[in-house]
Amino acid sequence: MNKKLYFGVFSLAVAGAATIGTSKLLDKSTAYEPRQITTESTDSYEDGEWSLGAAEYLHSLRANDITGEVNPKDVADVKRQIRQFEKSLGKASYPFSWEFAGPDNRGGRTRAFLVDRNDNNVLYCGGVMGGIFKSTNKGASWYPVDDQMEDMAISSLCQTPNGTIYAGTGESFTGSGGQEAFTPGFAGGGIYKSTDNGETFEKVTSTQGFTFVNKVVSHPTKNQVFAATNTGLRVSAEGNDAQWTMVQGGNARDIAIDKNGNALLYTNTVYHSSDPASSGSFTAVDGIPLGGVTRAVSAFSESDPNYAYIVIVGRSTFNGPLGQVTAANGLLGIYQSKDNGKSFTQVVGNTTSFFSPFTIETLATSASTVHSQGYYDLCAAVHPQNKERLFIGGIDFAEWTPQTGPLIVGNGNDVKANPFGIHVDKHNIVFDTKSDPIIMYITSDGGVSRTTNKDKAHFTTLAYSSSMELMNQLILSKELGFLSQDKYLDLRNSISKISKVNPSPSARSAKPPRSASDNN
Repeated sequence: MNKKLYFGVFSLAVAGAATIGTSKLLDKSTAYEPRQITTESTDSYEDGEWSLGAAEYLHSLRANDITGEVNPKDVADVKRQIRQFEKSLGKASYPFSWEFAGPDNRGGRTRAFLVDRNDNNVLYCGGVMGGIFKSTNKGASWYPVDDQMEDMAISSLCQTPNGTIYAGTGESFTGSGGQEAFTPGFAGGGIYKSTDNGETFEKVTSTQGFTFVNKVVSHPTKNQVFAATNTGLRVSAEGNDAQWTMVQGGNARDIAIDKNGNALLYTNTVYHSSDPASSGSFTAVDGIPLGGVTRAVSAFSESDPNYAYIVIVGRSTFNGPLGQVTAANGLLGIYQSKDNGKSFTQVVGNTTSFFSPFTIETLATSASTVHSQGYYDLCAAVHPQNKERLFIGGIDFAEWTPQTGPLIVGNGNDVKANPFGIHVDKHNIVFDTKSDPIIMYITSDGGVSRTTNKDKAHFTTLAYSSSMELMNQLILSKELGFLSQDKYLDLRNSISKISKVNPSPSARSAKPPRSASDNN
């Protein structure tokens, strides 16, 4: 089928002189307000984010009619039946023709993001139930690579030195332990790869049994992929993804590899390895208390790999506006290493009412608990040019330096006139270091945002909209006093160039971009 071009140009509202305090909301009318909790917590969502009725209904849609359980084997059997049905009946029996009807102004939950190592104009993002999208102009426009993939729950993306792109499937961080039952997450079917610059993806058949691929990471110098799955860390043979070896057991929820090939792995323990492709090479690191921890992520510094960080979340008790309360998935601490991750020292402590990126400290879920969701949305990355500047994504967006301590630098109020707004629930932070200035991309429940601001403080949402809408936003920003005349003219010229390459729906050709998969 023909691919529709999804126009994604950023909402421009660049504020001049502005300071960021600890306030999370600028406009109550558009602020993020989770649904009211009406039941006790469930195992699948620590804070009771999903009411029992909704969870049971979602479960009933997926469960086996006879056993009442969600079994990955049953899901795989259904997928095989669907493939057989398509082969036997084909398109002739069901000659439906579909047209895109919207909405086109907001991306969905996006956990996977990749800047092409050979051309930083080319970007890839993966939706948790929308497949893989590609942009060839730094996010100004997007199109689906394949919106009929067998496994649409894209969880992670990476690229090996030879240019091959890998996509892990299965969304794990919506419930405890990487399960489908009573959660909004969907199981995957392994890892896919592309050897034609991201135009088509095919399943790596040897990974068919990888149900929840939490993260895929490439070795920095070898054509070798590490897959953190809910049943352990697996690594492909160098240059041969038909062979995979289990190198560490457990629910591998996160892995980070520095530019020299050293690794940090989190299962229920934090491990370090200087040879992560070898079994038995992982040793537990010192200095990180893991009692009550529900999730952890790690990040290495690009400028000095001796510096590494780990952010941990879990059951956190603190004094807030509602008194002493507990957050089931609040911040437990941020830890820094200066010896490549062999040992760590705490630099930020437990959740407080002044710093709570994973918690809404005024939203009570019971008499003594407040809403938190660090298990669901947690990411971290080190500034490429500053080994002691760490960015943290949760409900809000935060950063830490030794000079400033922890600060909330981005709130969830992502209206067009708010330069500090990023859609709530951040899942990934990726840098484009080839661009000048460096670009930081942030993925969230609202798609992809970015900033080129030197201080990484003004954020732009790469929404799905037309260049005409972008021009209207630009004019509004100028009228509000957010843009100087010179800056306004520069940006207007840039938009005009984008419009010529990606015209509005009424002006562009009826034929959208095509790829090899269109020739069916």
